[in-house]
Amino acid sequence: MKKKLRYALIGAIPIILCIVAVAIRVTVPKSSTVTIEGDVEVDVRPYYAQATGEVKSLPVGVGQSVSKGDVLAVLDDSDAQYEISQLKITLTKAQAALRDLHASDNEQLKAAQVNIAKNNIAIAEQNLAAASDVLARLREDYDSLKTLYDAGLASKAELDAQGDAVTAQEKAAAIAAEQLRNAEEQLVIAGTDTTVDLTEKINMAEADIAGLEAQIAHAESQLSHYTVLALDDGVVLSLGCDQGGLALSGTQICEVSKENQKKFVFYLPEEYIDYVTYGKTITVTGKTSSKDEAAKVYTATVQYIDLKAEYTPKEAESSANKNRLSFKVEALLEPGCDLRVAQKATVTFGS
Repeated sequence: MKKKLRYALIGAIPIILCIVAVAIRVTVPKSSTVTIEGDVEVDVRPYYAQATGEVKSLPVGVGQSVSKGDVLAVLDDSDAQYEISQLKITLTKAQAALRDLHASDNEQLKAAQVNIAKNNIAIAEQNLAAASDVLARLREDYDSLKTLYDAGLASKAELDAQGDAVTAQEKAAAIAAEQLRNAEEQLVIAGTDTTVDLTEKINMAEADIAGLEAQIAHAESQLSHYTVLALDDGVVLSLGCDQGGLALSGTQICEVSKENQKKFVFYLPEEYIDYVTYGKTITVTGKTSSKDEAAKVYTATVQYIDLKAEYTPKEAESSANKNRLSFKVEALLEPGCDLRVAQKATVTFGS
């Protein structure tokens, strides 16, 4: 009997301890004021290449301050410029052909159509030659990079990126070859067409011109994608490419901190959560350097409150929130705040 009683008492100890802990937590009143230490953080904006090209210029480095509108990188746009020039040549020829159509009878129209078809063949041959040249250059670059990779001097990611560029250009060359075949077929048709409808040909020519003008406008609008500009003031935190390297569309160029969007991040014990609400202005106190004789006061606006309380992370613990359930809170600091990123600051709540 005594043995059973002893085992029962031992089994009840954990339950008793839990009850005591809950009782202590319920009965201990929260302080009328609480001072929480937090960190100054900043949002980071990644910048990605919006076009594919060699990195011609990379005028920034890690740790460098940049202003909104500063150039972060410039990609080679020579292929895009060449495409635009070819489109403009095609447009000029199409406009000349349209003028001929307006001044032609059916026999003259037939001759004009043959000339147009021949011009289209010449243009298609130029495009195929250019695409083939680019493909040959990319294949040479791939072979060189493969040699470096085999020697352990280049990464698998770099080799795969170059391989993707080769594959994309192979498709472009195949399209150019198909366009040449189509142009050659059109020459045959133009030479045997005996029922030329002048009005229909004029309408088709005008539609072709409108299409070319739209292609040129779109291609020119894409040229801005070859220059990467800073959208905010900030500091360059990392670089994702090297000058002279190939940047594929979607490749990360760099990361820049948003210096005009510094925030104060702290963990508030759950019993004080009523002191903060979204959009509330709080007062943050901190020193801009260890040499400052007195701390400065800044305002910040609460922009984020965690939905669920969790135990304060070790790196964010202080005497006020250590080993306690806390809500993560982020407050946007006032513009021009001179507190530095990763610097400690405090906020006080209560009467």
